[in-house]
Amino acid sequence: MSESTTPTMREVVNRLISRGLLSNEDAKGIEIYLAVVDYRSDEAPLIRWIAAFGAWLTTSFLVAFILSASGLDSYLPTLIFGFVFLASGVAISRFSGNTFLRQLNLSFCITGNTLFILGFYDFLYQSGGIHGTESFFWIFLAQLLITTIIYPIYEDQVFRFLLPIAVVIIALMWILTKPELSQMVHLLICFQVLATGLLYFVLKETSFLHPLRRALAASIPIVVGIVRITNALADQQFKFPLWPTSITLTVGLLVMYWLIAGSERMKREWMVIAIIATIALGFAKPGIIVAVGLLVLGYHLRDYILCGLGYLSLIFFTIMFYALLDVSRTTLPWLLMLSGIILIVLRGILSTRPWARYVVDRNNNPAS
Repeated sequence: MSESTTPTMREVVNRLISRGLLSNEDAKGIEIYLAVVDYRSDEAPLIRWIAAFGAWLTTSFLVAFILSASGLDSYLPTLIFGFVFLASGVAISRFSGNTFLRQLNLSFCITGNTLFILGFYDFLYQSGGIHGTESFFWIFLAQLLITTIIYPIYEDQVFRFLLPIAVVIIALMWILTKPELSQMVHLLICFQVLATGLLYFVLKETSFLHPLRRALAASIPIVVGIVRITNALADQQFKFPLWPTSITLTVGLLVMYWLIAGSERMKREWMVIAIIATIALGFAKPGIIVAVGLLVLGYHLRDYILCGLGYLSLIFFTIMFYALLDVSRTTLPWLLMLSGIILIVLRGILSTRPWARYVVDRNNNPAS
């Protein structure tokens, strides 16, 4: 068979799907893998690292030259340069075929986005006297506008992944700097959970929204982590209860169980235990629930990025849980030891169940 007639990996997968030889779950996992493969380069790793370093170094020298030449002491040149960098990055992204150009368009877009926001902040200050925390709402609207315009026309997945996260973080900063709006944090997290579920379980066939899906899923632990830290460090009069967020995340995780397992599997013993454990975790701080949700979603979709985010979130929120406990330093080691003993005992009890032995046998003998 000549090289011109050799089918690509995506064509082979499409043929298997059309003939019914692949289940929907397997097809979804392969589609996610191919989306990652399409972005990879055939260049050697060392060449990719050198090209990436060269692209970012080129951008840093260019920005330094612009700053030294113009001073950017007015909002107008800052806005103009921000727009030029963004437009150049978008244009390069539509023709980039190697690592250097991909990294160059990414660095251009990040630089342009930053310059545009800084210029918009100066515009607010010089024209209306709006500065400091008062400007966060308007900066949020500006970043939302940039995201709405750039996301559909930009080709690179990395910047499309970063854009929604920037919008969410700026919105959170606006809420946290206004004590009277602190309860809106729960609405923000509720929106993130609903939007993530909608994109992963309703609009799951739309590949165009793939970076947005991951961005919303990744932004949940970021928001919950920032809220937990700021709430723990705030004065008593500025603290607010986190139980609405815990309820939202617990209900969202239980609904995800049902969407993944189905109504019949929800009645099985292992699912009942998972539901009870999830509800019990819901009474604790919300961070662990977020980590478990990312792990469940990641393993269901075979998405290694979500799984990695889940493991990092699990480590981070576990450390935070014990670090923020209101106990003495002499009591904390005993508490950690007791937690470990409880987990070992639970694992021993659960390992005696038939479904647990089946999972162990499948892991030890994957061919069976």
